[in-house]
Formats: sequence, C-alpha cells, structure tokens
Amino acid sequence: MASGDDLLEMHRRMLVIRGFEERVAVLYRDGEIPGFVHLSIGQEAAAVGACWPLGPGDVITSTHRGHGHCLAKGLEPLPMFAELMARDAGTNRGRGGSMHIADPRQGIFGANGIVAAGLPNKQIAHELDLAESTVKGYVESILRKYNVQTRTEAAVAWIREQEHHSAG
Repeated sequence: MASGDDLLEMHRRMLVIRGFEERVAVLYRDGEIPGFVHLSIGQEAAAVGACWPLGPGDVITSTHRGHGHCLAKGLEPLPMFAELMARDAGTNRGRGGSMHIADPRQGIFGANGIVAAGLPNKQIAHELDLAESTVKGYVESILRKYNVQTRTEAAVAWIREQEHHSAG
C-alpha cells in the first residue's frame, strides 16, 4: 500500500503531466510545434500508475500518446518541450518530435505509431498478424544493447490504456 507521501507524489506527477499536455496543446495551436502531437490528457493516472513501481534500470516503450509515460518515468519537461519544438536541446536533438521523445539512459525507449511495435512477444505478434521475425529482431537488438542475455531475464508487464479520453 502506498504511503501518504507516495500518494502526494503520484498526484503531483499527474498534475505535471496534465500541465505539460495543456501547454503543448496551446503551443501546437499557435504553430510553435512543427508536425503533429498526440496528447495524453485524461491518461495521467494510467501513466503514473504504470511507471510508479519502476526503477532506474527498468525500461518503457509506448504508443503514440507517450508524453505522460516519459514524464511519469522521470524525464524532465524542458528537454521534452525542446524536442517538440525541434530544438537542439531536445531529447533527440529536436529530430524526433512528439512520438519519438526518448532517453535510453533513463530507460525511456520512446513511442511508436505502429501498433504493437513495442510488444516483444511471439503470441501477441501472431494475434496481431505481425511478422514474428520483425518483432523478434527488434526485441533481440534491445536486449543485446542492454546486455540482457535471454528473454527470461527480462520481466515484462503489458499495460493497455483506453485512449478515447485523449484528443489530438
């Protein structure tokens, strides 16, 4: 069970995510953000709840509404804003935009607009009619990069969010 201090911190993180997304909406509306954005307004609790138990060595990947996940995992808002605005101070030097905010050093692999591209699982790949070799190659390259020798060393949690609350 979470302590009172933990609950306050979770609430604070949800407020940071909501404030970030509301500001992004205004910046996008005003033409300050090139490309498109996929807001996660209404999904703050899911992001915080999913990332709360994660440690520094844990990694996340997301779908196209990943801003909240990045913030919940601990990425600072300013480099995220810089990324969205195509600035060199961004997490990917301003080249990734809304869907590719990432910082592998913090265990944030970024988002992907391809359904299930972040799902390293043969059964899910099969159910979604994806090429197993594509999913397997992607997963194995990540595991090699982080020196995970076998899939059995990596604990995986799948979290599915309903996004009908978000817009954009």
